Amino acid sequence: VIAESLRNDENQFQIVTSGMSRVLGSPETPLSSIKDESISPLKVGSYQLVTYCIGQGQIVSTFSYSSGEKITLNQACSAELNSAALGFKLVKPATFFDVQIAPNGQTDSQVGYEILFNK
Repeated sequence: VIAESLRNDENQFQIVTSGMSRVLGSPETPLSSIKDESISPLKVGSYQLVTYCIGQGQIVSTFSYSSGEKITLNQACSAELNSAALGFKLVKPATFFDVQIAPNGQTDSQVGYEILFNK
């Protein structure tokens, strides 16, 4: 279900990376989470971190890149698929980045994400 919901508007955005997994547990005892790293460079421009979840609980998504800066997105999950998005700009190229999605409270959800570049 989540894979079908990861959408790309080809006229405006280009998918840089995406992923999905089950996020399970709590902040103190995360049983399952997402941690994706990439050495692919990111060019200067506008991006969006988009997350999707279905299930129960809350997730916290963190996108960090080579300058040491981080953006964080908190989201509640429910029985119906929902999404959240946060825009950000890179003012200089990034040589690497990572995405981490973890439980924020007791959580059992299917989660997907996309990093989108605004063409």
